[in-house]
Amino acid sequence: SVVLPLMANGRVFGALNIYSSEIDPFSKDEINMLNELAGDFAYGISSIRLRAAHLKAEDQVRDREQELRLVMNTVPALISYIDLEFRYRRVNACYEHWFGLMPQDMEGRHIRDVIGDAAWQVARPRLERAMSGETVTYEEHMPYLMGGSRWVWTTIVPDCDTTGRMRGIVALVTDITERKQAEEKIQQLLN
Repeated sequence: SVVLPLMANGRVFGALNIYSSEIDPFSKDEINMLNELAGDFAYGISSIRLRAAHLKAEDQVRDREQELRLVMNTVPALISYIDLEFRYRRVNACYEHWFGLMPQDMEGRHIRDVIGDAAWQVARPRLERAMSGETVTYEEHMPYLMGGSRWVWTTIVPDCDTTGRMRGIVALVTDITERKQAEEKIQQLLN
């Protein structure tokens, strides 16, 4: 019998055993050919394992993506990821409720084109501060172009890579109009 190692990346991970009832059944050329066959077999197994690992990783990424979308779309607030050019790269389903735009129609659009020029002028300095690396939180009356004016509570968080290079920002915008209206009514009653 002949035992041929199955190797990948310089490590033996198995063996190909070829049995024969004869004592020396294979010539030197046949053993060389069997070694090549073992190498091809090892390469095939390694390729299958690598592909399986790749598919598993893709499934994990897809599952995480679905979980992220579920969380984002369940929160009753605007959640967005904005790139360095102030373009939406990802938004949640709440944008459809507020602005009448589907999330897929928002991606790639500049913030100003969605919220309108007046609201952009209010938000821009805060967005720029966040783009410089500062976490920014504010409460403001926003004169949105679509969906009407609203009081909002906004938090903008910078997103940097591991080297500290800015990649974009994450914005969370909550409608606090009802609360502000209630506060105004209470203030009017007290005056």
